[in-house]
Amino acid sequence: FEDLAGNESTFLAAYSEDGSVLNAMLGATPGSVFMQEVLRQISIYYRGERSPEMLETTAEWMGPVTAYAALKVVAGRECPYVTLQPWATSEITCGKHKLRMFQERGLECWQPGDENCPLVRYENEFAGVKYGIFDVAGPLVAWPRFANCKDWGCQTGGWATGEDPLPPSQPDEASAWLLP
Repeated sequence: FEDLAGNESTFLAAYSEDGSVLNAMLGATPGSVFMQEVLRQISIYYRGERSPEMLETTAEWMGPVTAYAALKVVAGRECPYVTLQPWATSEITCGKHKLRMFQERGLECWQPGDENCPLVRYENEFAGVKYGIFDVAGPLVAWPRFANCKDWGCQTGGWATGEDPLPPSQPDEASAWLLP
């Protein structure tokens, strides 16, 4: 993890394939304003409210939605002149912060032996293991889930299915906040 962050990064994350922020890989320095904002966004989410930033993403799951919203809020406050673009650059200076951003992308798992897709991932029927975390320049640097993961929560518990336990702030948003 330290190799990915380098010596100067104060916040590290990966954009998910849909452009939100993958909560499976977050790194921050102690007292991080980014992580404080993630916690604030989670509180907003569990009150049944949605911050404007949460509504900017098509992501439906709490982790990526709240991590995305937190990044947008802090960047808007600390470096409003910087436009965050998921596939533009991996190192971003944001005021006194140094962000290191990666990208989640689908792996090419079409046949045994495909580069970046070990056999255990190829043979796993769960689509979630067929994603990797890449540097913007291209090389695979990590996987968002372990190779034997069988569902979106990777058998760790705490993964809700069905409707969100708290209703959205607008009745017409209900379908956007259903979990698979």
